[in-house]
Amino acid sequence: MEQQNQNLLTERLNETGFPFQEWCYEIIKNIDSGYVVKEYPYTIPSFNGNRPAISGAIDLLSFKYPKNDPFQDCFRVIFSIECKKSKSGIKNWCFIKTDRGGFLPNTYFVGHAIGEDEAYFEKSFPINHLNFFNSNTALTINDVMLQGYEVNHQIDSLNRNQEEKIYKSILQAVHGCRWLELKKTLIIKEISLRREKIVDFEKRKIHFLFIPLIVTTSDLYVAEFEASNVQAGEIKENKIKWEKKDYVVYDFGLPDYLQNEELELINRAVFIVNDKYFEEFYKKFSPIIP
Repeated sequence: MEQQNQNLLTERLNETGFPFQEWCYEIIKNIDSGYVVKEYPYTIPSFNGNRPAISGAIDLLSFKYPKNDPFQDCFRVIFSIECKKSKSGIKNWCFIKTDRGGFLPNTYFVGHAIGEDEAYFEKSFPINHLNFFNSNTALTINDVMLQGYEVNHQIDSLNRNQEEKIYKSILQAVHGCRWLELKKTLIIKEISLRREKIVDFEKRKIHFLFIPLIVTTSDLYVAEFEASNVQAGEIKENKIKWEKKDYVVYDFGLPDYLQNEELELINRAVFIVNDKYFEEFYKKFSPIIP
């Protein structure tokens, strides 16, 4: 093949997200406590007979377990990962530090437990305090984002392309995570039996934690300002503080077909991580002792 054609094919490949997905895959594979597969298929069943079933694939399904002690009582962390290489020109994801008003954000990460006690078997529960992660991982989480938008590379215009939205990336990661919850017993047993070789599975006390995660090449920025400084719908430059972040937690309001009726959850937290920090971020998620 002529070099010019090879170069053109490479340019077209780089317009896709496949090289970035391969890079994320290698990062996880090279971390000792990780297990990861690519393009794991899912189907979310039809909702109330009105919405058709939704099929797709999780970019990366990642599972962290206690490699040195498979029978250790700890949270095995399962990630539904969306690898998001931003399109040319869209290089900044911006978020607003805020609150819902009147109550703490419902930062739910859905857990699942299996044990020898029949009442305990296949029990799901929400983890709704960020203190859980601050106390049990090397992460520091102080705020939850509720709103986000995209800005171009030159930081002189908003993104108007409807196909390139933060919302769509979050939705894809949550699709995969919801499917994992619906199929939790099958997935958990498959992974644990094959990877941890837990034969008497039902007699072991094991916890699992489902987390939707987006890894993006976009830079992440968070704005903080006082609403009292907003005039005519705008905030002055000297009345706002911007901070560049390695990762943020986004509190995502769930469409009806993704809500967890068992736990009455209508939203869930999603981690969004910049690619330059991804390896360090992933290493912070060692198996968590409950």
